[in-house]
Amino acid sequence: MQINISGKNMNTGVAFQKHAEISLNNVVEKYFDNAVSGRVTLEKADSGFTVKTRVALSKRMELESTGRAFDAHAALDAALEHAEKRLRRH
Repeated sequence: MQINISGKNMNTGVAFQKHAEISLNNVVEKYFDNAVSGRVTLEKADSGFTVKTRVALSKRMELESTGRAFDAHAALDAALEHAEKRLRRH
């Protein structure tokens, strides 16, 4: 799966990019075999960080999730937890 990781008006570090790529692959591959692509966007807000994920599971089905926290890695983990819950219920 091809994953695009970007930040809104900020630079995402190498550690965040590696963590996002590995974690998103693990969550999606656990429940869905052949996802097409994924996108992770990191944004700095007044109250911490917001991470938005969007995964194209097939040509007609997409999964979106959002996580907020004071730390970028914690916000990513919250978004991935939300995505995993939605995939499990699907």
